[in-house]
Amino acid sequence: MKLEAVEIGNYRAIEEIRLPLDPELTVLHGGNTCGKTSVLSAVAVGLAAIPDILPGVSGIDFLHTDLRTGESCVQVDLTANDGLSWKRERIYGSPEETPKTKTWGLDPLKDQLSRIVFADREANPPVDLPVVAYYDTDRAVLEVPESWRGSGDVPPYPARADGEAAAATVERWDFSRYAALDGALSARAKYSRLLQWFRAKEDEELREQRKRRDFDFRRQDLSAVRRAISSMLDGMSEPRIEVRPLRFLVAARLDGGRSDILEIDQLSDSDHCSPNLNAGRLRIAREKRWKALNDEWREGGDDPERIDKAARDELLPTNGQLRRFFTTSRSYFGAIGEQVLAQHSRTWV
Repeated sequence: MKLEAVEIGNYRAIEEIRLPLDPELTVLHGGNTCGKTSVLSAVAVGLAAIPDILPGVSGIDFLHTDLRTGESCVQVDLTANDGLSWKRERIYGSPEETPKTKTWGLDPLKDQLSRIVFADREANPPVDLPVVAYYDTDRAVLEVPESWRGSGDVPPYPARADGEAAAATVERWDFSRYAALDGALSARAKYSRLLQWFRAKEDEELREQRKRRDFDFRRQDLSAVRRAISSMLDGMSEPRIEVRPLRFLVAARLDGGRSDILEIDQLSDSDHCSPNLNAGRLRIAREKRWKALNDEWREGGDDPERIDKAARDELLPTNGQLRRFFTTSRSYFGAIGEQVLAQHSRTWV
C-alpha cells in the first residue's frame, strides 16, 4: 500500500489543497511558514486510521488548533494505490459540544487489515503490514527510565540465567509488529520499549545460539536493528544491552583510531535523542562542507573558469550518482550552479 494523493481542507493555514504523491518519493520544498509541516501533519492524522484499526494500537487525532480560523470543519482525504481511499473529518459545533472525529470509507481498509490480523492469528505466512511513521519537527526520544539506572535491580526483563522464565516473561510484553506502530505518528518515542525489545531479542538470540551450539548465529530482526542504529550514529557500532548495571552500550570510534564503550546517555543530544535522523550531526557536516566550498572559492579568486569547474565537479553526477551534500553545494553556488545544471540533462534530478 502506497499513498497516491492527499486532499486537505481547513487544516491550520491550509484552506484547500490536493497533492498527488510520487510512488517512490515526494519532496516538499519551500520557505518557513509556507505549510510543509502542516501538510505532513495532516497526512499523519489521516494515516492514524490504520493503527486505530489494529489490535492494541492507537493513532492520533485532530487537535483544536488544527481547525482553520473561522471554519467549523477540518478534513483529510487519503487515496492509496490499491484503490483504497478514506476521509477523516471533525466538525466543530457550539462551544458546549465535544467535537468528534469521523472516518468515512473505512470498511475496505478494515477488510484489508483484518486479513493481516487473521493470517497472524492462524500462524499463516505473514501478510505485509502497512508502515506508517511521522517525524514531527519536535520529534524526541524520552530519556532512559530512572528504573533502568543504578544497579539494575529493577530490570524490565528477568535474569538471563533462566531461559524458561525469560521466555515466559517475553509473552507478557507486546512485541507484536502491530506494537511497532504504537506512537509512530506522535512526537514522542517510547525509548523504554526499544530497550525492552532489544534485550528480549538478545536473550532469544543467546538461547538459540546455545541450542544450535553456534555462537555466530544472529537473529535477522535484531541484526537489522543493530545495523540501523550503527548507520544512524556515525562512528558507533555494536549496540547491546549490559546488565548489572543495566545499560544500553555502543562501541565508539574516537579520534586517532582509539575506541571506547559508551552508554547511550553519554552521546550528544543530537545522537541519543534521535535516532531522529541525526539532525545535529547533519547540520555540522553541512557547515563543514560549506566552509570547504568557501575555501575552494577563495582559492579560485575571481577566475570564472575555475569557479565553473568547481560547480560542475560538485553538482554533476558521477556514474549516475549525486555527490553528498548536493543541496548544500547547489545553494552555495547559486546562479552559477543553476546555469551549470541548466546546461545538462535534468532527467537524473
